[in-house]
Amino acid sequence: MQQNFTRDALYFPEKLPVFNEHDDSWEFDGEATTLSFANAWWLCNLSHLAYYDEHDSLAILHNMELTLEAFIDDRKEADGREKLIQDTQAYIISTDNAVILTFRGTEPDRYQDMLAEAYLQPVKFPGKGKVHGGFFGALSGHSWERIVSILSLPTLKSKPLWITGHSLGAALATIAAAHLNPHGLYTFASPRVGDSAFCASLKTANSQRFVNCSDLVARLPLKDITDYRHIGTLQYFNAAGDWCEAPGAAFMRRDSLKAQLLYPFNQLPIPFFTDKVAFRSLADHSILNYRYAIWKKLQKNRRLPLEKH
Repeated sequence: MQQNFTRDALYFPEKLPVFNEHDDSWEFDGEATTLSFANAWWLCNLSHLAYYDEHDSLAILHNMELTLEAFIDDRKEADGREKLIQDTQAYIISTDNAVILTFRGTEPDRYQDMLAEAYLQPVKFPGKGKVHGGFFGALSGHSWERIVSILSLPTLKSKPLWITGHSLGAALATIAAAHLNPHGLYTFASPRVGDSAFCASLKTANSQRFVNCSDLVARLPLKDITDYRHIGTLQYFNAAGDWCEAPGAAFMRRDSLKAQLLYPFNQLPIPFFTDKVAFRSLADHSILNYRYAIWKKLQKNRRLPLEKH
């Protein structure tokens, strides 16, 4: 496995395989209370799977011995035409020891998603603080009511709930976690979602926020012009896809800047004229590059040589 800077990896992840190079020893621990890279592997892959249509996901879920409890698609809900921002897609998946709610990220060919990410007007969150108006509006209506109803079923309610997502899906996962108080919240490439009061009110103890090098989305909206803050313990991957424990802000700035400056030369011929993404700050946003970094960390944990494919 290697980093993937192609346009398909960024814009059309549903065209690329999920759970490839999976190792059966990487078991999901539904009771984990601290950072688990095995859990991160599962949740990252399921965040990738959330881009798939339901029909295309069934064989994958069966092969991974996962149970599909529900597929949520706002485009099929009755209130979809009544709202400006209404294009949320999610899966509710169960294992023997956990329930996982995963939200799909941005689809660039769907303008509703772009509106959701561009709509910065904060709104009051039921409870405490304010949140991004677009994200809050995207997670409402009949789809949200269905999610809550399914998670309330006795067979699911008795299991630890984990919530995850990538990009826009990470933002929706954060708002869902504020409503549902899950056992675990793992987000990938999450933008800032709410103000400091909202972030302080989130009670999920095992909240992990994964950021890949120069990923632009993970730095938006700019904290210098808003009171928006990040949620969760930062887990940072450097330019080579290596996990860095508790990196300082200065280190991350240097690492990101160096990666962006060297990117056109490392991707020769120049990415503007190939199938590669033009800028490293966008290429790093791909869910596949988050998955690569987690895979690389798990391989290092096993002290096995990396194979190039």
